[in-house]
Amino acid sequence: MKPLTTQDLEAIRKRAEAATVGPWKYNDQHGYLAPVTPQREICAITNEITRYYDAEFIAHAREDIPALLAEVERLRDEIESHAPHGRNYTNQQYVDLLTKYEDMTSIALWSTRRLSHRQHKDFAYDAIERNLGREVERV
Repeated sequence: MKPLTTQDLEAIRKRAEAATVGPWKYNDQHGYLAPVTPQREICAITNEITRYYDAEFIAHAREDIPALLAEVERLRDEIESHAPHGRNYTNQQYVDLLTKYEDMTSIALWSTRRLSHRQHKDFAYDAIERNLGREVERV
């Protein structure tokens, strides 16, 4: 399946917004779907639906699709918030940057472990932990 474009998501959102407000329910006694409203049914879908699970799927789509669209938007925003501002890195570029970051961290730890003066070691370890945002094993 190809990734959904912004235009695809907007088309889905427009269809969802144009549909009758839910919740919808399946009346298995009479075999139709209809929105649950205080008024009489304003739209009913034929009794051609013979499988209960198909009807349930269709009935819940009115709430499920907007929820899924909101989740897609939230996840895309989260991904975007982790990207460096003004940059549009490819996955490989992110991998390369992460590899360089890990290499530099290894070099810094290797160098720090070889310092002889305890105060210098502590200073270096503190700086490494501050940059990593986590504790490292102090040797």
